[in-house]
Amino acid sequence: MTVSPENGDAPQVGRTLRGIIRNTLIGYALFILIPLLIGLIVSLVDSVNAAQRVMYIRDLLWVVILLLTIPVLMGLGILLVQIAVLFGVIRLDISAVLGEIRGTFKAVSGTARFVGETVVAPIIRVWTFFTGGLTFMRELGRIVKVLRRNPDKPEAILEPDDPTLEE
Repeated sequence: MTVSPENGDAPQVGRTLRGIIRNTLIGYALFILIPLLIGLIVSLVDSVNAAQRVMYIRDLLWVVILLLTIPVLMGLGILLVQIAVLFGVIRLDISAVLGEIRGTFKAVSGTARFVGETVVAPIIRVWTFFTGGLTFMRELGRIVKVLRRNPDKPEAILEPDDPTLEE
């Protein structure tokens, strides 16, 4: 059973991380500053051997710094390996997501095609049939109207001066 963290736990984790970083920096600073201060104090007391002692402390600090560099370089190597693994996982996840998107696109296009064939096309056919029928009836009514006005003159239909043709 998993226990969800309470709201009070989150700030403690942040404080702990800050504390670790602060303590580490203080430790490194003290580790370097304390020997240097000791070297300066000794050089003030015994100026003849001060150069030898300062060189000894300097060489000791170089060894310590180089020894501390090894874990840092190992950490960077592990970080690079983890980043490479992360990119591999991201590549696999993206390809899976793209496959799902492709499937979704096919489903949507199939649905659009189905709706177009089963719903929209019949509606368009019926609408055009009724529109054509109404247009035919309107034009037929106009022809009948023109023929009733001048039943003796069939050429009256072709005359451009007839006001019924201008509608």
